[in-house]
Amino acid sequence: MQLWKGIIMDKNYGELVAALAKFQAKNIQVKKNGTVDFTDRAGNRTYYKFAQLEDIRNEIGDKLAKENLAFYQYTDTNKEDKQTYLITVLAHTSGGHVSSSMPMQLNPDPKKIGANLTYYKRYALAALLGICPEEDTDANITEVTKSEVTKPKPAKKPAAKKISPITDKQIAALHVFISKSKFTEEEFCAKIKIPTVNSLTWDKYERAVNFAKNNPMPAN
Repeated sequence: MQLWKGIIMDKNYGELVAALAKFQAKNIQVKKNGTVDFTDRAGNRTYYKFAQLEDIRNEIGDKLAKENLAFYQYTDTNKEDKQTYLITVLAHTSGGHVSSSMPMQLNPDPKKIGANLTYYKRYALAALLGICPEEDTDANITEVTKSEVTKPKPAKKPAAKKISPITDKQIAALHVFISKSKFTEEEFCAKIKIPTVNSLTWDKYERAVNFAKNNPMPAN
């Protein structure tokens, strides 16, 4: 019997349906110990709680057994389209059973396959038994305005280091170099883009001296 064609019910499912009805009449309330809580870039917050697979199993195990019901899950791959399906089977001691198949898109990372498989098992089992695995998200999705979202404070830019002006001795020496160059002091300052010689800082002093030396006054 191929199981990837949706929900399949055995011919002898009468007693199974009756047992399932009794099971569902117990008003199963599964503890929701899982939490989803995140805020997207637009400032919209999503929050809700959900039942983990372990929570569902712990809640339904004894209750299913009392109604002569059991379930099992396994994976199967369709040889034609290479699609992998999760098969969930609910069986009754009378021989009746009902099964469902859910196509899966598994993460190629081996470390994440287990989490993917657990996700599918949880929803498939809950759907087959008629259990709500999570809270009503319509009531738990909160729109948070951008002003309410805690934003990281921008890092402070390091304060610019104050660069000291050149000394009086350096100013005097530079005047000598300028006097031996082909520029007037005003032309020299314009070339190296400073207001006056006295405003020159020590980090630019060497460049200014080299500029003056490399532009000597033409020989007569």
